[in-house]
Amino acid sequence: DEMSVYFQIRDDWVNLAGEEYAEKKGYAEDIEEGKFSYPIILYLNSPTTPKKDQLLNILKQRTRSFPLKKYCVELLTESGCLSSAREKCSELKDNISKRIEEMGGNDILEELMRKLEGQLEKEEGKGKRKEFKRVEST
Repeated sequence: DEMSVYFQIRDDWVNLAGEEYAEKKGYAEDIEEGKFSYPIILYLNSPTTPKKDQLLNILKQRTRSFPLKKYCVELLTESGCLSSAREKCSELKDNISKRIEEMGGNDILEELMRKLEGQLEKEEGKGKRKEFKRVEST
């Protein structure tokens, strides 16, 4: 159960924040498809996030517009919803790893979880380096 939630939230995060995913499959496809992914649900349910109507309207449009999708990702980033989704992935990964250990271990599952988490860390690092370059150049 937790593993399926982990995979879904991980997929949602990668779709919106993953540079490698964007290069291979497309940028922020969930927004283009009007999906209510985990970070978007966090944004819409937060009492402190502004511009919920704008985000909903963009989702309804199922836009392919890069600037609009980028705007949505910026809203999710600035609000902390993408970070919260990433933190939830780490929390779920830790719970899954503990459960695997409690059940006597499973080398294949443990390696799978390490690889999946490693990919997220790699993507997260790319985003931080990109942000640093952006700040550095201004």
